[in-house]
Amino acid sequence: MSNSLQLNILGNIEIIEVYEYYDEPCLFACKNGSGQIFLVVWIDQTKNNKT
Repeated sequence: MSNSLQLNILGNIEIIEVYEYYDEPCLFACKNGSGQIFLVVWIDQTKNNKT
């Protein structure tokens, strides 16, 4: 798995630490290009989208 994701709102982000993992990161910390840090939780998945 890559340590980089592209999110529409945040832009390109880098995962800095994963706290929970189930087939992919479920709860993790990441930062964007300007250095802002975010705590992210994956809560739902459809065929075309992840929330």
